[in-house]
Amino acid sequence: MVPNRIRLIRLKTRTVSWHAVDVIPWDKVWTITHIWDTGGETTIPLKGISWMSTSFSSENRFNVMFEKTCQLVEPRGAEYVWIDAACIHQQSDDEKKEQVPFMGTIYSKSAGAIAFGTLSPKDRFVEITSTYDDGRKAWVCDWFERVWTFQELQLPKVLLFVSGDHVLTRNEIYLSILMMSPYLTSPHQSPPSRLNDPHLSIQDVVNALSPLSRSNTQRALMQTSRRGCSSCHVHDKVYGILGVLAQPYSKLKVDYKTALEQALLDLMKLMPPNDVLDTLMFNTLPPVDKIHDGVHWSGMIMLDRPTEHPSYETDIHHSTNALVVVTGKPPRATTVVYDATLWEVVVTKPENTHADVSNTHVRAWPSIAAFSQYAKLTDDFSKVERSAHYASAVGRAERSLAANRTMLEPLLEKSTHGSGSVDDISYILQNPPSRTEPGGIPPNRLGDASLFDQKVTMLVCRSKADNSFHYGIVVMPSEDGTRTWHKVCTAAFSDSCVVAAKARAESKVVIGR
Repeated sequence: MVPNRIRLIRLKTRTVSWHAVDVIPWDKVWTITHIWDTGGETTIPLKGISWMSTSFSSENRFNVMFEKTCQLVEPRGAEYVWIDAACIHQQSDDEKKEQVPFMGTIYSKSAGAIAFGTLSPKDRFVEITSTYDDGRKAWVCDWFERVWTFQELQLPKVLLFVSGDHVLTRNEIYLSILMMSPYLTSPHQSPPSRLNDPHLSIQDVVNALSPLSRSNTQRALMQTSRRGCSSCHVHDKVYGILGVLAQPYSKLKVDYKTALEQALLDLMKLMPPNDVLDTLMFNTLPPVDKIHDGVHWSGMIMLDRPTEHPSYETDIHHSTNALVVVTGKPPRATTVVYDATLWEVVVTKPENTHADVSNTHVRAWPSIAAFSQYAKLTDDFSKVERSAHYASAVGRAERSLAANRTMLEPLLEKSTHGSGSVDDISYILQNPPSRTEPGGIPPNRLGDASLFDQKVTMLVCRSKADNSFHYGIVVMPSEDGTRTWHKVCTAAFSDSCVVAAKARAESKVVIGR
């Protein structure tokens, strides 16, 4: 249900008041996306707010951020600002039920968004990347790790990130973090000790930033599963992605009183068939795990990591009728695929099942210190070491630069040539990677390597438009007499593999037991 009004802050009067949605001048509205403080609650120094806020630990910290926002948006014609802490009563579950589903619309309709990481203890704006561990490691700021900032990165027409004393556009952030990615190491435990703790890899961060990246349900769940949130609002791992998902997810009711598992199941029951197939396919739920609750069956815990630039938009899905069914108490999820395509396949083991190469066989990558100059960072990056995934990160960065060349070259033209970082990036753009996978097709993959070169039964979920490559899951009949199928592992294979029995149709296949 779309609310008929939302609160906005009028900049001239610093007053918060209700405004009818259908008459809001969206081109004069900017939004603020930020990281909430910890350590108490305070009043927000604006007229029209009657509640205490836990978003800021002091009035001064709010004022620092708000004044910076005014400096940036007023010259751009802004008259109003929207920020969740002041425009949604955070202690009112009823108000959040109404307003939270509309947040995606606010970010996408408004003129743009101003982004801030956590303010430093001295009330300074943190930079997009900083060092830790005595300067030997580096990682992105906490804004990139939170659940809500995924949609707040994807949706705005314009995103300006306040990084220290400088302001970076979305594309400038992408280029900076991409070029530094071979040196960036997450300080977080993976898997995390708690579901609400962040544990993104640098690939996850780049995937979310990429201009070419697109979000379906599976990719959005992959992002939110690895992002942090308040332990009191773990439901945000579901509700925080609604803005980037298309219909029919607008039917999902936001209810912070329900359990996370139920919220996930409610989301999954609304999935369109293609998203059902993709979630089934990329969920690496192991065969020994018979848990069918929402967290496990959605793949929130066990999702495989897709590439930055997926080609699924042009893929052909093999069923137009697939759905998630929830039954029983406690609720159990199964996936039902009608008119399913089952193939008997022998998947040939590739010569190299791991695409990564040793550090000695990758292009010499410029130092992170050079790229930190481009991003105008103030930390000393001279001692930062390569990450454990340096080789694969270099390969991904090369391919991403090539894929985004048209978008990135204008950024470099605005920069000063003769500086090491700009010249290094320009050279890489002019000399694309030589190590490319033929036709962009990866080697055959099986979640269970012992099944290579054996005949297996495959539920084919989707294929390339030219049928050169296929994605699906290896299945076997359940032994409990329930006429259901059991997912063994995820699979991907080329048309060079032996297909013993192709296009065998099943009117109904139930995955799960």
